Amino acid sequence: MSGKTQPPVFVAGERVFQKTPFLAHLRAFFISVGEVIAKACKSLAEAAKMPDKRKHYKVGMAIGLIVGVISAFYVGLAWGALIGFIAGCIAGAIKEWWDSKGHGPVELMDFVFTAMGAASGACVSVPVMMLLRLFIQL
Repeated sequence: MSGKTQPPVFVAGERVFQKTPFLAHLRAFFISVGEVIAKACKSLAEAAKMPDKRKHYKVGMAIGLIVGVISAFYVGLAWGALIGFIAGCIAGAIKEWWDSKGHGPVELMDFVFTAMGAASGACVSVPVMMLLRLFIQL
């Protein structure tokens, strides 16, 4: 058996037993991450044109703002904003659960837009609450 085996020969001329450098792996990883992010942004931009997604955004923003302002009276500005965001996300999840019971199509983007709106409303609730406190003191 000795002497009758031969190393693999590849037509493409690749050197399969040579490791690629770490920086090449890292560069390839970041390129693929960039492609995924670009694809997600393109998908979000296309979905933002739909009136249904705009409604989800507006409702999420209203929930985040209202709950954020009301809860900020009791727990402080930062915690109020966080509670507003969580409430908007929970509302979006409940809406998608309701849709899964046969009341409409279940779409991940509906939840994403509701959560984005909740984040926006929660962020807006902080300056609104600061203005309310300023006017109440006057």
